[in-house]
Amino acid sequence: MKIKKLALLFALPLLFSCAKEPLSNDAIDALIKKYDTEDFSSLKNVYVGYRGKDETANVMLMVAEFDISCPPYIATVYPETKELIKTDDHLIKDAEKECKLYFKKEQIARYSKAFLKYNFKVLGVDSQGNTYINPTEQELPNLLRKVPSSTPKDLKDFKQYRGNWYVRKAQ
Repeated sequence: MKIKKLALLFALPLLFSCAKEPLSNDAIDALIKKYDTEDFSSLKNVYVGYRGKDETANVMLMVAEFDISCPPYIATVYPETKELIKTDDHLIKDAEKECKLYFKKEQIARYSKAFLKYNFKVLGVDSQGNTYINPTEQELPNLLRKVPSSTPKDLKDFKQYRGNWYVRKAQ
């Protein structure tokens, strides 16, 4: 349920946009082939979403704890070097519930750089290592790479595609 809350927060600007085409099987197969054994552990317990670019074409990301207990940070990153330019924590400070700052600037820089290695719009890794990906849209992750010994809380929202890869069921 918490994943849905974070995804909703990440997708607010897109709520009224047109529905996109689902990923084709060929696109899913290519992604699986490329990332089936990828080590995403540098983003364990982290959820990152691409938000767009600022007025000077720097990349803007939302970086949050995977469990979505508090709002995300907004990270601005120089696209060529993937270096963090600034972080904005106003969403955390303005939260209705009391939220403490939970990441240090160095962590946000590391998470941003790790995320930008991939050409994804959303990437999250839970505490067990299950990896959630949306490669093309700033919406709910539509792919899940499940760790064999785990049962993600939202597994019921996905159907097995192949091996330890799952696709989100149509809503």
